[in-house]
Amino acid sequence: EGRMTLCFLPQSPYCPLGSLQDAVTYPHYSQSLPPGKLRSLLSVVELEDLLELDDGDTANVDVSERQNWDATLTLSQKQRLAIARLLYHKPRFGILDECTSTLSEDMIEKAYQMLTSAGVTVITVSHRPKHKRFHAEVLTLKGSGHWDKASIREDDLVPTPPATPRSLSSSS
Repeated sequence: EGRMTLCFLPQSPYCPLGSLQDAVTYPHYSQSLPPGKLRSLLSVVELEDLLELDDGDTANVDVSERQNWDATLTLSQKQRLAIARLLYHKPRFGILDECTSTLSEDMIEKAYQMLTSAGVTVITVSHRPKHKRFHAEVLTLKGSGHWDKASIREDDLVPTPPATPRSLSSSS
């Protein structure tokens, strides 16, 4: 199959019932994804722990085991899994509709850098001015078919606050 043209990531991403591999390769079920590639994709979005068993043994992890990921994962984990999915598919365009609302500033920056490096043109739907720093232009939809497009200047950018430290006991 060729490269996807467009992927849409909503604030609350869809997680299909199926294997962890299915969750990453969705909507292309049954695509072969080598275990090392799956681990790599999950690692960059800090979800490698989904491969771990209670005893810490990853040698026998069955990534084909069916799971209800929608019920199992937190919203932050679902958002990071959707970013891994986008990195897997590398579409020409990725529309990110508030899909980073629960992520740390560090993870947001990392996600935008990885998507850009993967050749994905990112279109962000956001109410947060801080997302401007990842783009060259802003399109403002005014309703009734009216809109404005403007280049983003350095002095338009809102300073980014330092990342909030995460608790070591946090499961997300």
